[in-house]
Amino acid sequence: MIEYEVEIGERPLGVRFAHADRGETVVVHLVLENKVGHKLGLLPGDILIAINGESVLEKSSSEALQLFRVQELPFKASFRRFEDDDDFDSDEEENSETDLQSQFMQEDVNSIMHQL
Repeated sequence: MIEYEVEIGERPLGVRFAHADRGETVVVHLVLENKVGHKLGLLPGDILIAINGESVLEKSSSEALQLFRVQELPFKASFRRFEDDDDFDSDEEENSETDLQSQFMQEDVNSIMHQL
């Protein structure tokens, strides 16, 4: 596992976020190539853990994502990335993958509804 911080100085990021862990975690779902998020090194699966040094881990994913979206530029965001060799319980991993897929679908539905 690694944790890293990036400075976000422009929008749009070219990143789609999703809600995971039953609405407790903001996770990077998609990073568009050659956009700001890609250039900053964000990868799908990275977890948002702090904004300007303030932890968002105790906030709901909706609150954390809203806080992320309303920050004045520039601001710093910290992420956590799990490596392939990080040790997980396989049952928990299967369940969280199902939860994550469900949350991705919900984020897509919310995005479509917001555009209507």
